[in-house]
Amino acid sequence: MSFAPPPPPAPYPGAPYPATPTPSGTPAVPGAVAMLLLAIVLAVDFVTAVVPYWAGRDGLPLSDRATLALSVVPFLLYAGALAVIGRDGLRRGLAAGVALFLVPLHLAFWFVIRHEIRTSYAPDEFRVLVTAQGVLIGTALVAAWCIARRTSAWWLPALALAPILVIAQSFGADDVGRRIGELAGDLAPGAGSAFVLTGALWWVWTTTPLLLTGLACWLLDTVLRRR
Repeated sequence: MSFAPPPPPAPYPGAPYPATPTPSGTPAVPGAVAMLLLAIVLAVDFVTAVVPYWAGRDGLPLSDRATLALSVVPFLLYAGALAVIGRDGLRRGLAAGVALFLVPLHLAFWFVIRHEIRTSYAPDEFRVLVTAQGVLIGTALVAAWCIARRTSAWWLPALALAPILVIAQSFGADDVGRRIGELAGDLAPGAGSAFVLTGALWWVWTTTPLLLTGLACWLLDTVLRRR
């Protein structure tokens, strides 16, 4: 990571800044394009998270193999997006590599948590496993984006926000789960629809810490880099 200087002042007030060139001499992917790709990845992640709830709304859930295959798709799509929006070849390769490394880590957590549920289920152990999964994978997802897009290393301190928020969420997970279930029941007309809405609300709840951390990294990088 290099502490790149801020771009030169615009020639007149309100004039757009020129595209920041990468070390290879080609312009970096515009921020709007990067955010569009991120929105697509988030939309796919939302769909893959809700589909198992939708399939199981009538008591016929997806098979473990289908659920696992769906859960891997967002990681692969995210790695592909990072390989496109990175500011240079090194950043693209490193960021995409981090995202791809998360696939086997996600699979390992999936099998361990599934085994825990089916054998000696203990609420405390289950909470620790889910929290560890959120801390490790969530922090790495935000770090991969920052590696690809940030132009300095000032964002690193803000990355600590991800594990703090995920751990804080874990302490109120049971109460939040009940409230989400009640809210879904109030908003949805039937039990099946409420079940699907529960999955959607859980996705919003678990994704929010990552989005907040990414925003904090961007703000810290932008403010400190221009001082």
